[in-house]
Amino acid sequence: YPCVPWQSQTSGQYNAEYMGGVVEQNLEQDQPCLWTEKSCEDDPEQVICAHRDQIRLKSIDAREAKGPTFGRHHADQLYGGEYFALQVDAHMEFINN
Repeated sequence: YPCVPWQSQTSGQYNAEYMGGVVEQNLEQDQPCLWTEKSCEDDPEQVICAHRDQIRLKSIDAREAKGPTFGRHHADQLYGGEYFALQVDAHMEFINN
């Protein structure tokens, strides 16, 4: 799955205040979560590029993964003391209200 929260939430009054954490459990042949169509140097306005400094990333070899609890544990470690925290899994999707 792609980084659903970052790719779907592209507009909003408080985007500059969002901080995201991604635990990526991939194999070498899998597309990285922060993959972009073009390089960020060529197109810095792509959502991932524009918000890259707001995304904490932990990459784990999928062969070492031990299931969803394992991933959630690593996601918890990305918490940086923010006032509000929300943890979602890759199969969840945000919608506009």
